[in-house]
Amino acid sequence: MAELPGVLAYGSTQEDAKAKVQALALRVVADRLEHGEAGPELMSISLMLHEAMARHSSSACARSFLRIGWSVKRQSGSHRTLARDGWPDVVFAFHDAEELGPRMLARLGKRTGLRPDDL
Repeated sequence: MAELPGVLAYGSTQEDAKAKVQALALRVVADRLEHGEAGPELMSISLMLHEAMARHSSSACARSFLRIGWSVKRQSGSHRTLARDGWPDVVFAFHDAEELGPRMLARLGKRTGLRPDDL
């Protein structure tokens, strides 16, 4: 299935969060169908929760950036400027032991191309 940017939800339990994100994803798909924006990839729908996007240490994320083609252009303390051909530079300013939640991982994914499978 095609990814649906911005489909992110929180809940008091993991099951609650799953139910909310599934409902939101279905609303997004319905809206696209209603407005004629749906391509053939939306004709068959399956929902999966990306457990990989739950939480990760910033050091694990930094290693993932290197694996997908980013390099450290310069570093000053915990601030690293990452570079990759065809992408604007990204400043990654997190301490190694710091945990990044799903919202921050989603933002970094949009700016860097990082996907849940890369973590």
